[in-house]
Amino acid sequence: MKLTWKKNTFKKEEIIVRNVDIRDFYIDDSAKNSIDDATDCILIQWIPYERFQNFKNSPVYKNIDKVAPRQYSTENHSFVNDEEMSKTGSFVKLTHYWNIEKDAYMVIANNNVIIREHPMVSTIN
Repeated sequence: MKLTWKKNTFKKEEIIVRNVDIRDFYIDDSAKNSIDDATDCILIQWIPYERFQNFKNSPVYKNIDKVAPRQYSTENHSFVNDEEMSKTGSFVKLTHYWNIEKDAYMVIANNNVIIREHPMVSTIN
């Protein structure tokens, strides 16, 4: 199935901003003054394996059946809170990757399976 993107114009109040844990967000180390100087950035997200299985119903995701569940990890966190310490069950680690120069957005599951890949979606004309 080939996806086609519709051109939509968003009003400023329609743009969604999401707070993320700074420990899970990495920007290009060549960005010296601000994130505006960055070429790429990464966001790490952990989701329950059951929720991940719902991605099978979305046409923008692929290779969902190639991803196995794993345990939640705080290996890259310098400190953890009680909520993180008590997480149990099966999870999937999602790495969201954006690159401006390549006009690329990718989601990689558990560091080894590309499950989404397309040009960056922008609200800027």
